[in-house]
Amino acid sequence: MRTISNTEVRLDRVNYQVIGAPLVHDNQVGQYLEYIRKLYERISEREQHTGITRWALLAGLAYMAWQSVPMLAIIKEAEPSWTYLWLISSYLTTITFFTHHLYQSLSVSRHASPYDFRQVNATASAGSPLSLLIIIVSFSPGIFLSYLAWRTVPELSDLNYRFLNLTTWSLSVFAVLLSGAVLYNDRYIKKNGFMPPFILAANKQSISIFIFQIVFPLFFIGTSVYFFSISINKIPSAIFEPVLLLSGSIALIAPIAEVVLSGIRRQERLSVLATLERDILMHDLSAEEIKIRLEDDFIGCELGDWAKRQVELVRAAHTSISTYCKDAQDVLLQVSQLDPSLRFERIGRIKQCVKLLDSKIDELNGCWEPLNAWLIGCKSQPFLDPYIAQIVEGTLADLSPLMQTAVRMARNSLELLKKRLEELES
Repeated sequence: MRTISNTEVRLDRVNYQVIGAPLVHDNQVGQYLEYIRKLYERISEREQHTGITRWALLAGLAYMAWQSVPMLAIIKEAEPSWTYLWLISSYLTTITFFTHHLYQSLSVSRHASPYDFRQVNATASAGSPLSLLIIIVSFSPGIFLSYLAWRTVPELSDLNYRFLNLTTWSLSVFAVLLSGAVLYNDRYIKKNGFMPPFILAANKQSISIFIFQIVFPLFFIGTSVYFFSISINKIPSAIFEPVLLLSGSIALIAPIAEVVLSGIRRQERLSVLATLERDILMHDLSAEEIKIRLEDDFIGCELGDWAKRQVELVRAAHTSISTYCKDAQDVLLQVSQLDPSLRFERIGRIKQCVKLLDSKIDELNGCWEPLNAWLIGCKSQPFLDPYIAQIVEGTLADLSPLMQTAVRMARNSLELLKKRLEELES
């Protein structure tokens, strides 16, 4: 028997025993616990696979800043040397930025399993403030240094000038588009409870996406290396070493800062897993509750299962409105049997029926309209993955007839009720 320490986050083997709590015997619950442990270990290994912790990275960043002080003093003595610093720093920052992007693109498998497509709700989605901060930290140095070199360095060749201009505007546009996508995704999830189409729909095996992820960074890396090799020969020997060392240090700031911020996100995910493990052991969660918590808080719901759930929600709303349309016929029959002198009673019953039917229609529209907009949006996406296309077509095929039937029944019932109401009020 062992107790669970609050100061040590560790996910152990399946057979746990807590003071005052029995051993977990349910096999499926045990499998979930084992899966949670493995998830925890994988995330921890990803964070520590280089053998460098976040504190070590921050210490390295502080050391580079400290070493930069004497280099800045040397460079300051030469009048035109700041221009060399801006120019060399812009090239090295561009190289490190796109090399880091290329590494991330190549490290992700392009052969996606159908189960890799998962819908995430507001709870499991990453926080937009941290994502925006990562974008700002990643893009700002390259944009600033390229712009500074473009505007201040004299005697640039026409090609060099155009390249710095292109780098500045390309990075700025990418940063704005990514920031807009993060904000739109966050707002869309909060409003609808699931991710927008463009997050999921892309086919990872598309040649166009491959060109964007691979060829585009290679162009900027190769061109930056070319102009760097030309510009480095023009640096005066007195400041050659300080300019190179300081430029290299500046170029490493953005990747190091991004790694540190990404570590914060991994710590949040580890905290979610630790909380879920605690709740399983201390509050005796069932296997179904564990699955729902995993999907809502961590991994998201597999797209096919999510589509089935949405279909069931629409079916339930359809059944509810169909039943009430039949009840509306009964209400009309009951009203017709009432004493004609009870005019206000008859009007009141029909108005109440119309109000309830409107609420049922609003409920159905609340289930259908966001889902329909998502399905239509998926169909219009470029590079649509075949698996998602199959789910979209199947979901539309299931729900379109239901919606047509529900709309027809609701329209007919409302017309009958309002017509009878006008007769009574006239």
